[in-house]
Amino acid sequence: MKMVFFSANQLEVERLSTDLAAAGIPCQVLPGVVYKGSSAIPCEAELWVKNDADFHRAFLFCVEANAGFAKRRIADVDPEAWHEILAA
Repeated sequence: MKMVFFSANQLEVERLSTDLAAAGIPCQVLPGVVYKGSSAIPCEAELWVKNDADFHRAFLFCVEANAGFAKRRIADVDPEAWHEILAA
């Protein structure tokens, strides 16, 4: 299995999991854990693709859905490049 996405928003992870499953990409939501001393503290939920061969397709799905690591922030786009983005 390979992790394709994580978020502190559990609903966002579950929604993407449902969308990937509908696209024929089996995946699993797992709780993220941070270890502090001898205690495990839950944190971000993680979305794992069950079949490594599906990882590339899952990542492309995230790009198309503007989700996860592929999420583009508006502030990262050069204002002069907007006409190129909108023309694509």
